[in-house]
Amino acid sequence: MATVPIGHPPTTHPLALTGERTVPDIAHEHYWFTRHLAAYEWARSFTHGRVLDAGSGEGYGAAVLSEVADLTIALDLDQPTCAHARRRYPGIQPVAGNLSCWPLASHSLDMVISLQVMEHLWDPGSFLTEARRCLRPGGLLLVSTPNRLTFSPGLGRGERPLNPFHVQEFDGEQLVALLADRGFHTITLSAVLDGSGAELDQQLIGHTSPDQWPATLHQAVARTTTADFPITDRPNALGSEHRVLDLIVTARPSNDDMR
Repeated sequence: MATVPIGHPPTTHPLALTGERTVPDIAHEHYWFTRHLAAYEWARSFTHGRVLDAGSGEGYGAAVLSEVADLTIALDLDQPTCAHARRRYPGIQPVAGNLSCWPLASHSLDMVISLQVMEHLWDPGSFLTEARRCLRPGGLLLVSTPNRLTFSPGLGRGERPLNPFHVQEFDGEQLVALLADRGFHTITLSAVLDGSGAELDQQLIGHTSPDQWPATLHQAVARTTTADFPITDRPNALGSEHRVLDLIVTARPSNDDMR
């Protein structure tokens, strides 16, 4: 199990909430944080060797991966965020850098993990090209992103989402095609489900200020655990009664033309 502190005072001053990233130790962020953590814990079972968490944010996810990786690099654009991660999580190596041009050597990584980042990028193609460049032959890419069909119903591919921090949201078919176009193969699609059936994300979107939440919503958020977000590797076999919150793809690079 992960050793990231949940519900305890942070060991350093917490990062300010921007709306673009989630952080631990804040009660009204607990739903979003736990949903992200569930995906990191699932990814942990694939983690090995030299690992990059691309778009690592506060650093809690990289800390989960570092428990099993030989080396965990946490790449984020924001330098104060990297400084925070360095102080709070001594087992990771934060690096400040642009996600379209990584300050890393080619074929230097065994695994690249990027959770809930693709939807924020203006150029996801360049991001994937960098992932392919930096992965060793046979390495693994693992990416998660919100399911457009759940969070922006009726929105067409390429249209700007309602979430002001999202540049583009994806459906599963679109995401798989994007990876294939950027030189990845052996692509598998999994999904994070709303296991509790509570649709808390929709309630939270409708109540933007925690000060205005009803007591029942505060209680529901506080009760959320990673078990509320089961992950299936057969999303295409699900019936319509299952809400797919996030899509997860794993893939291998084709490095033959990059040596």
